[in-house]
Amino acid sequence: MGEHKRASIWTVQNFLALAFTAALGGVIFLGVGNHNPGAITAVHQAVPELAGSAGCVRCHGEGGQPMHAACNTCHEDVAAQLRARTGLHGRLAPAAARDCGRCHQEHRGAEFQQVGERAFQLATGAPQADYHHQGIQFDLHGSHDGLACDKCHHDASAAVLPRGCKRFLGLGQDCARCHEDPHDGQMTNCTACHGQSEPFLTVSAFQHDVRFPLVGVHGEQQCRGCHHTATPTSVEALHTRPDPTQLGVRTCSACHGSPHPETMIQRAALQGGVAESESCGLCHRDSHRDGFLVLDEAANRRLHAASGFPLAKPHSGVECQKCHLGIGTRAPVEPVATRHAARFPGRDAQQCAACHADPHGGQFSERGRSDCRRCHDAHRFAPAVFDLGAHARTAFPLTGAHQAVGCRSCHHTVRPGAKVGESIRTFKGTPKACAGCHVDVHDGAFDRKGRPVRVGDRTGCARCHGTASFRIESREFDHARWTGYALRGKHGSATCAQCHPKSAPSHGGTRRFARASSKCAACHADPHAGQFQRQGRTDCARCHDDSKSFAQTTFDHGRDSRFALDRDHMGLACAKCHKTYQKPGQKPVVRYRPLGRTCADCHGWDRPPNEVRKSRASGGKR
Repeated sequence: MGEHKRASIWTVQNFLALAFTAALGGVIFLGVGNHNPGAITAVHQAVPELAGSAGCVRCHGEGGQPMHAACNTCHEDVAAQLRARTGLHGRLAPAAARDCGRCHQEHRGAEFQQVGERAFQLATGAPQADYHHQGIQFDLHGSHDGLACDKCHHDASAAVLPRGCKRFLGLGQDCARCHEDPHDGQMTNCTACHGQSEPFLTVSAFQHDVRFPLVGVHGEQQCRGCHHTATPTSVEALHTRPDPTQLGVRTCSACHGSPHPETMIQRAALQGGVAESESCGLCHRDSHRDGFLVLDEAANRRLHAASGFPLAKPHSGVECQKCHLGIGTRAPVEPVATRHAARFPGRDAQQCAACHADPHGGQFSERGRSDCRRCHDAHRFAPAVFDLGAHARTAFPLTGAHQAVGCRSCHHTVRPGAKVGESIRTFKGTPKACAGCHVDVHDGAFDRKGRPVRVGDRTGCARCHGTASFRIESREFDHARWTGYALRGKHGSATCAQCHPKSAPSHGGTRRFARASSKCAACHADPHAGQFQRQGRTDCARCHDDSKSFAQTTFDHGRDSRFALDRDHMGLACAKCHKTYQKPGQKPVVRYRPLGRTCADCHGWDRPPNEVRKSRASGGKR
């Protein structure tokens, strides 16, 4: 054959090779010529057998072997899927299964991902994120549905897969391959009980025996709470029985101990017409979420009389929780026996303290027992039947205003010696002195040295006050004896407040009653505006007597002034000479001094004012 013909044949062969390459999505058969279609992917570059031209033949077939057969030679697990028609590859159409390069392109360089988004699109018809294991007998649903691929397929996103590792294949569908098996291989079908949609411990796919429905508190228990490991009733032991439904249903006593006395159980069973092992149901309901702690109130009221404590008034309408504290609640830190004893200590119908705390802290106990009915009615605690007559038999009979005072006003909440947090009223030992209940509103003013300690047979506040009323009249108080200042004239009829005004005592009371000044100016305003001051002091007693009216003075014009009244002046009214004047911003005041003593000082007002002033200046002052 000539050179021209051979060149034409090569050209046709090369064209056919290129066409075949295009059909394979870019995989070029390099058996002829030296053309390089591009670098292979990184994972294939890491395989020594694929280096050089020998690698080309190994992948593109040798001895007439088709290309997909060469792929299957290395990827035996994929070949097994294709033969068995299982898995992702096994569900492909035969033609697509033979066209490996359609999904897994080659000669695109080291950075190209052969198992990428395009491969999933071509193989499954959907993006990788939307693939839910369709066709591989392990559908993703429930908790598995939201997992990322690399949560189970740890190399799913690896850029270069290490030799011998699998990106997706090789995982088993047995739950124990990923999850710890709590049953140690004794139960293999996990989804039959647990499913995939709910948390593992809820056992959402398991239906309990209809003879023992899991309701109330039983529905909140984990399986091993009732089916303990390594017992005849464990989950594993019941699973291996030929017919678990032939087992008898456990009674309450099979799992729960009873805190009740045996005699109580026997009486309850007899009254309810049931076996002792089933007597729990007479009072307790397992349908409630709190289960055993919730009682059938109607049944309990019927059975209460058998306990020796009939529910008669006032207890007939009382809720159970009022007498049995904490009933219907859980206290997991306490042993059941202790908890029950605290709630049901046993009662004597005649002993109130068996159920009620002593609000008096043992003040009325005799030999360790208190007879509440001495002061309280059997049918109601308040009001107490302790009346004025009963109080009269105590060391403090109630008289006067004390008879209208409520008990709490004198018997305060905190008793001396009470523990922190206690609220106990003081009855025995209540002080009888006034100061025991009342604050001294006088700040001790009447207990100072020199004051009388006893007035007659009375001491303390009783020296001045009685129980009928705290208010006293002046005549009842010996002012001269207490203060050394006798109240005469108008002072005798004045009220205490007029001389002892309100102040700000340290105790917050109303009046201090400190020693009042005996100076007139301390209580009375000076009507003469200081005209009679001597060395800063005004002696009102020079002209006024406190036993008489203020208007009646003891002033003698001839004795106490420097202007004796003669016959012409004797009959004149004071206002004729002592006229009223007013300074700016002040009240009008009668002028007494200084006044002139000459005739011209009072007479001759028709003269010009400057002459009068000159006359006054020349005369003396009185």
